[in-house]
Amino acid sequence: MMQQMANTLTQIQHHKDLTAGILAIIREGDTDSTGRLMELIRNTQDLTELDAFVRDEVKADPAVERAFHTMDWQPTQLGSDGWSQALEDPSRDEPESARTRNQKRPADTRTDDRIT
Repeated sequence: MMQQMANTLTQIQHHKDLTAGILAIIREGDTDSTGRLMELIRNTQDLTELDAFVRDEVKADPAVERAFHTMDWQPTQLGSDGWSQALEDPSRDEPESARTRNQKRPADTRTDDRIT
């Protein structure tokens, strides 16, 4: 059980580092490195390839490395601001016009704007 917990924490730290590296490249990387990152994200399912690219970019560019190390990881709670509800809401996949159309109007709302 303790080994499983240690492995989980290691994985979380690894994902946190990968996320911080991606954000650092987006914030401070040059146009070429940012473009290559976006292309890699679009075209690969292999996270080891993405991980290697991000690690190399963080090591190669001092500005990206600074951004990586200064990432502010304040504790957050998903769900406290509606994230989890939004992620579970099936209407989020509908176009905006469908969501608006599916909303009920209050009973006292006039639908005919003509003056009678």
